Amino acid sequence: IGLYLITTAIAITVAMTLALLVNPGEGINLPTEAAYSAKEAPTLAQVIIDMFPTNPIDAMASGNMLQVIVFSLLFGIAMA
Repeated sequence: IGLYLITTAIAITVAMTLALLVNPGEGINLPTEAAYSAKEAPTLAQVIIDMFPTNPIDAMASGNMLQVIVFSLLFGIAMA
């Protein structure tokens, strides 16, 4: 774990140093006329409800990773 943390810290330090030296994207102005309107955020209760899949196979097929992980955890606890 220590080696992982040290190498990750070194990689982050190198990446941030290079980004500060190179300044990627500086001076580029891309005009756009696109407008973005964000959806309203779901309530905390709705997020917790959506964590539990009604159909685990459908959750796997549609790529809902949070539902797959919660199902796997609950299935593992039930098997234990």
